[in-house]
Amino acid sequence: MDPLAELLDKKLQQWRPDVADLVREHVAEVMRLADEGRLPIAKRRLGFMKGQVRVPEDFDTMYQDEIVDLFQVKTCE
Repeated sequence: MDPLAELLDKKLQQWRPDVADLVREHVAEVMRLADEGRLPIAKRRLGFMKGQVRVPEDFDTMYQDEIVDLFQVKTCE
């Protein structure tokens, strides 16, 4: 079984059975349409912008202090 399918199935087992069955039906329909090439998203190719975008080395930490400040609660004394 596909790792993504296994993960989805594991998550769905935690849901109500009726909801999980409905999600499984919709996912199966999307997969069928994708296999038939009838979904526009299925026609996109990965890596189409390779070499056109540069991600800064500090991407994970850039503006870290400013972001933390935005979420800190300030108290009045």
